[in-house]
Amino acid sequence: TSLTATRVIISASKENIEIAYSDVFANPTPQKLAKLVTNENDDKSDELPDINNFDYSEINKVLDNNNLDNFRNGEKQELGDVLLTGPAVSLVFIFFMSYCTSIMARFTANS
Repeated sequence: TSLTATRVIISASKENIEIAYSDVFANPTPQKLAKLVTNENDDKSDELPDINNFDYSEINKVLDNNNLDNFRNGEKQELGDVLLTGPAVSLVFIFFMSYCTSIMARFTANS
């Protein structure tokens, strides 16, 4: 996003590294930005690592518990500083409105 690009430029500037705004979007990974500022041209390192044999078991455990029932019955946890953009905002809004609707329904039923 443009905010992230701005942060990258400011952070680089603090380290006396000059990066243009367009450079951040033209080199969207830390690896590519590093190559840009160090003038590296090793095309071989652009290759993605082989992920076919990656062990996803820990990630799958988390995802298995990532459902609406656990959301409703779970404990509140601090998230810290989080910036949601794009489709994530819509999903959070839908969950929030659903939660508010259920609270209002309980409140009016008990009144």
